[in-house]
Amino acid sequence: MATTKHRYKISDLLIIWIPFISFVVFFAIINHMIGTEVAPAAMLDLLTVKTSGFTFADNLLTFLSSFCVLVFLFYKARKDNNFKIIFVAYLIRYLVLYVGTYRWFYLLFNDLDSYGFNEHSIYNMQAGSINDFYGGWYTPIISVLYILVGPFVLSAGYMNVLFFTDIIILMNYVMSKMEVSRRTAQIALLLFAIQPICITLSSILLRDMLLQLCIFFSCMLFLKWMNTNRIRYMLLACLVMFPAFKMHAGTVVLVFAYPFAFFMYSHIKGIVKKDSKTLGTVGSFCLISGVIGSALLLTNSLGEEVGARFWGTITGTSTIVAVSYSGDAGSGYLKCFTGVTGFWQTLLITPLLLFYFCFSPMPWNMRGLGDMIAFFGDAIIYIYLFYVIFKKKKFLDKYRLHLVNYLLLSVLLVYTFFGLGTYTSGTAMRHRCKCYSVLLLCYAVCQKDKKSGKKSIGN
Repeated sequence: MATTKHRYKISDLLIIWIPFISFVVFFAIINHMIGTEVAPAAMLDLLTVKTSGFTFADNLLTFLSSFCVLVFLFYKARKDNNFKIIFVAYLIRYLVLYVGTYRWFYLLFNDLDSYGFNEHSIYNMQAGSINDFYGGWYTPIISVLYILVGPFVLSAGYMNVLFFTDIIILMNYVMSKMEVSRRTAQIALLLFAIQPICITLSSILLRDMLLQLCIFFSCMLFLKWMNTNRIRYMLLACLVMFPAFKMHAGTVVLVFAYPFAFFMYSHIKGIVKKDSKTLGTVGSFCLISGVIGSALLLTNSLGEEVGARFWGTITGTSTIVAVSYSGDAGSGYLKCFTGVTGFWQTLLITPLLLFYFCFSPMPWNMRGLGDMIAFFGDAIIYIYLFYVIFKKKKFLDKYRLHLVNYLLLSVLLVYTFFGLGTYTSGTAMRHRCKCYSVLLLCYAVCQKDKKSGKKSIGN
């Protein structure tokens, strides 16, 4: 079975950003010249002319940057089918970017959240000091762009297209290093390229693609640790998740699976250690982490960040469910559990909440054409991925089996965390997309190939 050759470069992730950064600097200089009245008046008139509500300069910056990236991807795709998929995926999102920004027709999730990031960034632009910035880590990124060139909404949304392109290039790179078969790699890339929710989230002004990039990059560093046993990769895998945590606190649970691998996986023997000493160490770590985590949640700002949506109104699990349903637009599920209260009762229904989070909208809950499209365009893909992973991972060699188990544990921890606070299909579709690329990697690794790729990922 033919496998992908190791000709892909991780530097491609940075190359696609060079045109955008260069043009941002160029327009920032022009913006400064205009502000100091050094630039000719004709230049000011040209760059500030409005085209359907957006400046000509905003459109020009996005077009020039995208044209350079398209040329680069087209050059890479001439003799490589994997990059042909990447090229088409990028082009689709670039076109959808205009649909979402100009609002030619409705896109899912292109609503208050997207407006909010833009408005908060404009507020930060006018604040005058970075110390006065409002928001997590994503809003300040947009704010810096606005400070440099002005409120370029189209350009801000274009950064998400680049974040997606980074993820799919990185996925292709990792599968190449893992010596995944060419056909399997192309299927995984295609599933990532055409998934409707992923297309939407990577084409509008939301933080989801940057979150997903942090998650996948962290998992790649974890794989490097699995191959090399170098502690720096484990530390970097955890460190990379810090920006993701600052953008959405729920993503931090991804790294909770890493200590299990760190304490239990034997690189020398290639097995999971289950002796009493190891189990005692893991148990002690979980206990200490639980105590420290609970103390942080209850006593300082971490708790405010994690629970800001509900704290101050919670009287039990039923209150959380009620708050979740308050804006569900009819897409809520499991409403029969609105009366559930207490830790143990919540723990009892957690598997069902996780199931609905992963695969909703369910066929028996469909309300119309929208739910049918969501099921066949999104939920059914997750059903297929989980089915293949659980069916085929038992046939893997020990190394790949442990690798998939740890990655799958990370994904399920994230999905469980989000599932406990999510009771609507639309929100579930958005949040489960955060680990979509990791699931695709697990799917690719589970396919039957001749080589394990163990010696490659750490190089």
